[in-house]
Amino acid sequence: MKKIITTIVTAGMLLTMASCAASVDETKETEMPDRETIETVIDEPEENNMQIPNPWSDFDTLEEAVASSGVDFRVPDEYKSNVTAYRAIPGDIIEVLLVIDGKDVTVRACNSTEADISGDYNDYQVVMQNRCRDLEVTYKSNDQDLANLITWADETCSYCIVSTAGIPSDTAVEIVSSFILENTGAY
Repeated sequence: MKKIITTIVTAGMLLTMASCAASVDETKETEMPDRETIETVIDEPEENNMQIPNPWSDFDTLEEAVASSGVDFRVPDEYKSNVTAYRAIPGDIIEVLLVIDGKDVTVRACNSTEADISGDYNDYQVVMQNRCRDLEVTYKSNDQDLANLITWADETCSYCIVSTAGIPSDTAVEIVSSFILENTGAY
C-alpha cells in the first residue's frame, strides 16, 4: 500500500514539475549562481519532518508494565482504584497514571538511584525537603500548600510523583509515604 501511495505521489510531483518547466519563458537569460551560493545550498541540510517515536507502551495490568519495564513496582492498595493507565518504557521506566481528588497524578519509577525521571523541568519557587521512612524526599511547587513534583530514591530505584495541577501538601505526604512503604524493601 505504501508503494502505491509513493508511486502516485511521485507521479503527481513529476507532472507538476513538467508543467512548470513547460511554462518557463526561455527567451530570458538566466544568471547562474556563483559557486559560493551553490555550495551553501548544498551544505544546508533539508528540514526533517520525522517525529521521534513515542517510547511509552500502554498495558492493561500493572504486572504487564512491570514485566516490560523491568522495575519491581507496586501500587498501594488504597490507590489501586484510582489508576487510569499503566505504561512503561521497555527495560527502563514504569509509569502509573492516577486521579486523586480529581487531579491527574503520575507516579514513575526506574532502576537507577541517580536518574531524574520526572520529565518536569520547570523552575519552582518553593522547594522543601523532609524525611519519610529514612529517605530524603524533595517537594517542589510554586505554592507552599501544594506539591507539583516530588522526588526520592531508595537503595535501588528513583521515584517521582508529578501533578501539573498540584497536590495539597498533606495529601502529597500521605501518597509518598504509601508508595515508599509499598515499594522500598527495607520497610
